[in-house]
Amino acid sequence: MILTYIKWRDASYHDASDSPKPIVELAEMVEVGLLIAETEEAVMIGMEYSADGTHPGRWRATIPKVNIVERKDVDLAKAFNLGPEKKPRKPRVMKIKPAEPSVVKNESPS
Repeated sequence: MILTYIKWRDASYHDASDSPKPIVELAEMVEVGLLIAETEEAVMIGMEYSADGTHPGRWRATIPKVNIVERKDVDLAKAFNLGPEKKPRKPRVMKIKPAEPSVVKNESPS
């Protein structure tokens, strides 16, 4: 499974009562999700997937590729060290040398 970060630009809507002058700007959005599907025109991501990878979840967003400003893909298994169980590493044991006994002279005033 691939985890996808997408920064993209979308249409923005403004009520005429917000400003008497027209506001011409795009909304910059950030989405993060599991890559579900991709075509030449669009990318579909979702927030969940069945554990066996056969069914995409309930929420899905389809983003036109022409609107994408930045995209980063990460293999989910590598990012979170998922997959086959690995043998536990043997713990390291540090050898500590015992401290030398200190000698304190007790000098009393004569």
